[in-house]
Amino acid sequence: MKKLLLGTLLVTFSVMISAQVGIGTGTPDSSAILDLAATNKGLLLTRVALTGTDDVTTIPSPKAGLIILNTANAAIGTPTEVETNQIYGYDGTQWVKLVNEKTLSEELGDIKIPQLGGYAYYGGSQAMTELSGNINEINFTSGSDTEELFSEGILKRVSSSNSRFEVMTAGNYVFSGFLNWLMSGVPAGSPTYWTAGVQKSSDGGSTWSYMTGIRCPYLEEYRGLTVPCNYSGVGVLAVGDIIRFTAQRRNGSIPTLVSVTASTPLGIPYSAGFNATVYTN
Repeated sequence: MKKLLLGTLLVTFSVMISAQVGIGTGTPDSSAILDLAATNKGLLLTRVALTGTDDVTTIPSPKAGLIILNTANAAIGTPTEVETNQIYGYDGTQWVKLVNEKTLSEELGDIKIPQLGGYAYYGGSQAMTELSGNINEINFTSGSDTEELFSEGILKRVSSSNSRFEVMTAGNYVFSGFLNWLMSGVPAGSPTYWTAGVQKSSDGGSTWSYMTGIRCPYLEEYRGLTVPCNYSGVGVLAVGDIIRFTAQRRNGSIPTLVSVTASTPLGIPYSAGFNATVYTN
């Protein structure tokens, strides 16, 4: 009789440990090994003070898949730093912080993924008035003087008459764009060379320096043709700096007429973390 009772208990115990477990519910979901149910309580993870993402001693020989709540800052400023009150999971080689909305934004800033912010249009063509070597500013005809290109406050228009833009967020900017040239009066065998690019001023527009620019030739055989001039570059901008888009004859013959067309928008994607990418078309 004792042997029969022991055998029955062993069989019952075996069945219980292989079934689903429900806490707060008598009918755990068949897909879950553990089903927690509550309307006014949460799951409180084990709280562990890690010494770094490479910590394998606080929890000896951690198994891949472990999840804990870290309770201390450690190894700050190093590749193995961990932050307090953050959830970490062990991936088999190190502790990895689980991403939330805040950390996702920070990570996007670190890896500098561009995000589309806004755009302003330049419609039609613009005739260059300075043909002998002075600066021509490329105008964007839409928008008001105080228009911000982004609700996030990256750049704002200084003046709709000259389309200068004031920097509202400091960072590393990448400029890439093109202008379409159409020139007349270029003598045979004597090309004209123009530079298109982006200039910045840190003193309210008194002095300017090129952040990026490209020297583009316009040859006599281009007569009557619209020729693109592409440029790109990187520059560091501070709050209050002013930028403008320019065209300038640098050397060669002086044409009798130069017009620039840019029918596509000026769009300025930027990456989180105040590292902006600016595209001009």
